Amino acid sequence: MKIIDLKCAIIGRNPVVRIATDEGLSGYGEVEHFKPYIKPCIKPYVLALKDALVGEDPTDVERCMLKIRPRGAFKPFGAAVSVVEHALWDVAGKAAGLPVHKLLGGKVRDRVRVYNGAVRVPLTGHEPEEGLSMEPETARIADTARRLKKLYTAAVYDIMDEMGLRHQCLDLAIKPIDRSMRVAGPAFTIAGMSDPRSDEEFDDFPEVKDLTFFRRMYPGCVVVIAVAGETRAGHWGELMSTAAKARGAAGVIIDGGTRDGNLLMDIPDWPVFARYLSPIESKLRYRIRALEKPIAMAGSLTSHVRVNPGDWLFGDMDGVVVIPVDRVDEVLAKAEEISGIEDTVRDEIRAGADVKAVFDKYGRL
Repeated sequence: MKIIDLKCAIIGRNPVVRIATDEGLSGYGEVEHFKPYIKPCIKPYVLALKDALVGEDPTDVERCMLKIRPRGAFKPFGAAVSVVEHALWDVAGKAAGLPVHKLLGGKVRDRVRVYNGAVRVPLTGHEPEEGLSMEPETARIADTARRLKKLYTAAVYDIMDEMGLRHQCLDLAIKPIDRSMRVAGPAFTIAGMSDPRSDEEFDDFPEVKDLTFFRRMYPGCVVVIAVAGETRAGHWGELMSTAAKARGAAGVIIDGGTRDGNLLMDIPDWPVFARYLSPIESKLRYRIRALEKPIAMAGSLTSHVRVNPGDWLFGDMDGVVVIPVDRVDEVLAKAEEISGIEDTVRDEIRAGADVKAVFDKYGRL
């Protein structure tokens, strides 16, 4: 048996690798995907290993690994090498007609105690079923959103300002329809524009026409909608919100209008941020033209703010900030640190300390 091809594809949110052989057997492996830098760049790193593997016998796992293991010393090559090993063992198990654990010395136990690993969220218990209640990516999103919501947008913006990310605030006209609403999550981006066509004329985007695009939404995502300056219609409403929430979305931010305001406010735990409310139907006036592509949302300090799919949005009554996905952990850690300092400053001032002395001591006010 010989390896004839190595492939990598992004299926949903998961990078998956396939090793194909000349005997028709294929082995598969899934790449660790909760780290933000993995998904966008893993494919070329996997495919860079192809030349070393084609022609090799995939059942000689260690021989194959000796050829590629030295390349795995640096991120994200480590993930690429690891997932190829998973796929090799998958082929070897299928060729032998055995579960892979039989090739690796046999099963040791039937059940394994669950631990947090890289996902720092509270566990409800240590049984496998309890640990599987959230996929790692879903748990990471939930934990990041929870931590952000303990902060406020001004504190997060201050940190990004200090980091040189100065133009990340959306137009200040984009506000929650209720001042108590707060939203945090990775962007599920939608771009639309003025379009007078009827449903019968609109046949170039079936995923929108038949509403199957909701299937692409995922737990914790925030629907972010750019409307290219259309200023009359309600571009999103209560039924669309109900559908998005049913798919696990955490809220919606619209650089335009929404309708069904009273009904929207009755949806529990559903924050809505928009420029305006409107009773005007979007049909024959506006159409979605792109999904999960970079979009331009109106900015407060620049004409627009670029929002990439997966970038983090955080909003409260002050406004909405955009945190690049590859900086969200750094921004969040620094914002939490500064929030703690500001709590101390607040307590000392309340206790009667001199304002200047407190500022000189902590450098913040």
